[in-house]
Amino acid sequence: MNDAINGGLPLVDFASQPGNERRLCDYIEKWQVGRWAREPEDISAIVYDLLSSPEDRRRFRKNAQAMALPRAAYAGAEAILECWHNSQARG
Repeated sequence: MNDAINGGLPLVDFASQPGNERRLCDYIEKWQVGRWAREPEDISAIVYDLLSSPEDRRRFRKNAQAMALPRAAYAGAEAILECWHNSQARG
């Protein structure tokens, strides 16, 4: 999901597992970055709607780009390295 959001791509999620995966589907719709296909037979209609609606694609792309954190992995690694360096300096 992060890669799609960072790339500004509309998401279509399906076959979500209970727990975190299921919650992410709720957020996809809440954040308006894509659609959730609750049933397998919904997928083709959702994809068709996305392909037929440039307005929806633009809105999903804009919302995804506003949420994007393309350097999140680097920031996390830098924070870990900083903690490690600080622990080495103390002792």
